[in-house]
Amino acid sequence: MERYFWRSVNTCLSACSCVVRLRLHAEYRRKARVLDASPAVQAHNGGSTTAVAGALAAFRPVRGLAFGQYGEASADVHSLLKAAASTARAVACRIGGIAAGRHARLKALYTSNLRRAWGVTIVREMARHRLARIPLIAAALGTRLSQTFAPASRAAGWDVEAAPVGPPGLRALHA
Repeated sequence: MERYFWRSVNTCLSACSCVVRLRLHAEYRRKARVLDASPAVQAHNGGSTTAVAGALAAFRPVRGLAFGQYGEASADVHSLLKAAASTARAVACRIGGIAAGRHARLKALYTSNLRRAWGVTIVREMARHRLARIPLIAAALGTRLSQTFAPASRAAGWDVEAAPVGPPGLRALHA
């Protein structure tokens, strides 16, 4: 059952990162067309109307890195981890003169170290995010953050003049 749950979570994260990737790439192309239509950009590029879009097309599509609340990661994160471990292994083998028979073991070492470091960072930052939101738990409906939780809100970097807490319909019922 755990294996099935993990696959479903990983599939969901991969699907989310895929949606983000497609939206972001479409937004980049739209902004490139807007820039290409600008007279200043056309003058800078010798009258070309596709200079920015052409430069954008030279790059690979944007990859979406998605993390879950319990430290799970999307397939793009795992691909990035493999690439980083392979690069670290190649650099270490070149600098250290490591024998060819040890390359797989060294890649496994870098993979496990990166996975551990990234996993701890992901879970720690999610915990920080949750702890920073604790003041919102005690807020009564209709209470402004600036009235009750201004010091904690400023410390967390929130806008202390935020809208009242809770949906408008519920605020009206409890007013």
